[in-house]
Amino acid sequence: MERIKFSPPLYKQRYYFVIDLIMKSQPKKVVDLGCADCSLLRKMKFQQCVEELVGIDINQQVIRENMYLLSPLPCDYLNPRIRPLVIKLYQGSLIEKDPCVKNFDMASCIEVIEHLELSMLEAFSNVVFGYMTPHTIVISTPNADFNQLLLGLTGFRDRDHKFEWTKTEFQNWALDICVRYEYSVTFAGVGSGPAGTEDVGFCTQIAIFTRMPARNDRWPNSNADCDDIHSYKLLHEVKYPSYCDKNIFENALINEMTYWTEKIKKHFLNSTEQGDTKNNVQHDQESNEDVSWCSRSMEKHCVNWSVCKSADGYLEVQKHGDTIHIPLDQLFTILEVKKICSSVVRLKEALLEIEQFEIAGDNLVVCICDNEK
Repeated sequence: MERIKFSPPLYKQRYYFVIDLIMKSQPKKVVDLGCADCSLLRKMKFQQCVEELVGIDINQQVIRENMYLLSPLPCDYLNPRIRPLVIKLYQGSLIEKDPCVKNFDMASCIEVIEHLELSMLEAFSNVVFGYMTPHTIVISTPNADFNQLLLGLTGFRDRDHKFEWTKTEFQNWALDICVRYEYSVTFAGVGSGPAGTEDVGFCTQIAIFTRMPARNDRWPNSNADCDDIHSYKLLHEVKYPSYCDKNIFENALINEMTYWTEKIKKHFLNSTEQGDTKNNVQHDQESNEDVSWCSRSMEKHCVNWSVCKSADGYLEVQKHGDTIHIPLDQLFTILEVKKICSSVVRLKEALLEIEQFEIAGDNLVVCICDNEK
């Protein structure tokens, strides 16, 4: 029998599975139980739907050795998030309750339960399913049925494992959890064996628990008496730059508006000098000339001129004395502006609050300098 090689490696397949689940369910608050070296958290932080990310592990040292890998990078300040993101790391036991892990949308527990003594599983289940009660819980553990396919393996896969369950044992445990705590469950896995071994199952077996809606009505304040107990120790907290920060939002908007209004003004004035009083410049996606003036260095910054055109096919920038008026609708077609502001209404509200910009109706007013006339 040949040694089985997983591609991608099995640990990456587990991470991809969790990330895919996040992408599908779009949780705002996620907690990783048994976060260890924060490898999974470092992948979770890139999911734009996540606004609060918490990691918990009993090993304080391993958290401290890796926690700064979750700090914002220079690129995070250059390209702030649309939504806020706060990351917190705690040292604590998964069989102890703490209110800091309540009210989460999703909890992940990847390759953790097999490191607990069987006698501790009851307390673990009560904390996670009875106290934390996240909407979705994903738990993975080795499939003991698969061990026969792992060349040279005797005993458990890791010397710290206290048990390894067969498919039947894992599913029986999960189904019992569902009955006791009002969850539903689906089973999956990663790490397929060679052809002909499908009956053995996956190398890693996974259960995805979903809280049943009726539970909220019957247990509205479950374990509320434990909310004054704080058994976890906060080791690290970091806040990522986002457009929800007023200073970051205004600075980004000022930079984009200044850049694009100057570009549009220059192009408009050049067009009028050539006798084109209507600023009749058709947008051609294949035109190098258009791309050179309507982008910085990347095509993604280009204005969507098909939205900017009026009914007769001309751009709607107009000259009024020593100013030009640029429709806010036109500015909102710029992808970077749209990323900063969620709507034209929000764009107008924000510009009205910034002194250096003048708004007339639904237009941004840009002055023409003497040397530009």
